[in-house]
Amino acid sequence: MLNHTVGGQIHVEVITLALYYAAEIGGYFYVAPAYKSALEDIERFYPKLKFHQNIITSDKYRLCAEMDENSDDLLAEYYFRHEAKWEAASVTVFLNAVCGTVYFVSLILCPTCAALRIICFPDCESRAPALMATELQSLILSTVPAPDIGERSKWSTRIEASQSGKTGLTAIARVVTGVMRRFNWTTLLVVAESRNPISTIAEVVAKAATVMLNSNVSLIKIDGFDPQTDYVQTMREVNSQTRVVLYITFGGTLRKLMLAAQKLNMTQGEHVHICFRLIRHSSMGNYHWRYGDQDDGVARTAYRTLLIVEGDPLRVPAKGTNLYHLLEGWRRVALEEFNLTYSLPNAIENFHITGAYDMMMWTAEVINELVEANRTDLLKDGTVLARRFYDRTFTTRIGNFTFDGAGAPGGRDCITGQYDDDNLTEVLRISSLTGKTAATSSIKWPSANWPPPNRPFCGYDGRDPVCVPPSTLLVAITAAVLGGTLVVTAFVLILASILYRSRLEDIWWVMPEEHLCVSSAYTKMPSISTAPRRSVIGSC
Repeated sequence: MLNHTVGGQIHVEVITLALYYAAEIGGYFYVAPAYKSALEDIERFYPKLKFHQNIITSDKYRLCAEMDENSDDLLAEYYFRHEAKWEAASVTVFLNAVCGTVYFVSLILCPTCAALRIICFPDCESRAPALMATELQSLILSTVPAPDIGERSKWSTRIEASQSGKTGLTAIARVVTGVMRRFNWTTLLVVAESRNPISTIAEVVAKAATVMLNSNVSLIKIDGFDPQTDYVQTMREVNSQTRVVLYITFGGTLRKLMLAAQKLNMTQGEHVHICFRLIRHSSMGNYHWRYGDQDDGVARTAYRTLLIVEGDPLRVPAKGTNLYHLLEGWRRVALEEFNLTYSLPNAIENFHITGAYDMMMWTAEVINELVEANRTDLLKDGTVLARRFYDRTFTTRIGNFTFDGAGAPGGRDCITGQYDDDNLTEVLRISSLTGKTAATSSIKWPSANWPPPNRPFCGYDGRDPVCVPPSTLLVAITAAVLGGTLVVTAFVLILASILYRSRLEDIWWVMPEEHLCVSSAYTKMPSISTAPRRSVIGSC
């Protein structure tokens, strides 16, 4: 038994490095109310555990990238100033909302520490702390995907804590390929934002889709925030490679690409534009064609060939339900304490908010199970703790959350929608587990050619021989033959000239004509012909 207790309770210290403000959807202003609710519920439901949270933040940093550069110093300064607190604890948990590429974790998670070592990182980049925690055999929960999470020898203590993880990303590829198989499409190109995390997500999806389609899936990255980005050139490149394109971008970037496609006549029904919307949240931008500007009419026409695929939208809980009161409570606290407002749909879709609550509760559940079984000696083994998440469903006030045998959550089933004027109408449902599709309504296409072929009859560039007129083909063949003849003739003449020069050099004893001269006395020679002859020998 661990003897680091408070009044007979297991003492758990939670260290949270948080991004201040609310510039990003995992910022402290968003997640703080969820943390508070989790601590209150742990006190109610797990009386043998005593959780205490330490928030480390700074109002100097508004964005994750800014804080990442300084997170080591922030955490190190705070940790060593309170080192006695961690030594007195039974369990030390690191749970971060957004930032924390913490190299310094290797210093504080020393193998000789008496406290249990658990790291929970829903951050911008958790690979470094994940590697360190795994090496130290410390449990780590992360909302950041690890594409190779299934390699348990590598990630023996790591648990993915959101559906944006590896299993969820593989499910995206399975859903997209399910749509393609339904309509006999095999050639796919992905256009994605060049900035993370979308860039990494697109890479994982493209690789998975390559395997599933047994066809190479190309990836083009663009910076939707750079005013110099050439969307027309991007779409020209797309047109040269495929007729089915998948976009993983922000809403604003998608609209610019669709406007460029319209300019190149790529929205007439021969091309299929598919967008995977990662999350229904205002931070991802507007995916509707209507922006209230002069391009609305053009965009509306272009979006006729756009299919939007997304996770089956989470339903806003009915008024009066337990979950409704929980989410409304968080919104109220965010408004009162941080002057932050967000909609109820955004609250349910923002996995940082729900994840902050759930990760606390899952960790408390696992620790409590070992305490109840009188096996607190196992709390130091991160591998043992991680295995308690495998093939298991946790139930909290948020709902059910199921992990697979690799410690990764399954993805939600998806829907495919098409804009019918202002409304997004569901046309397909797709299983994230099997990729099987089921039609829910008819697809309205701008041409009678539905579904368009995977490859145009005349090829992507329209120059396949079968499509060239006979007269044009004859001219092309004649020109090719004549051109080839000229090339061969020129080659033969050049070669003959080289050989002739080489032969002259070999007969060195032959004196060149211009070197010969004779005395004028010998210039008269007998005539052997009545025809006049010119002497070939010069005079001196």
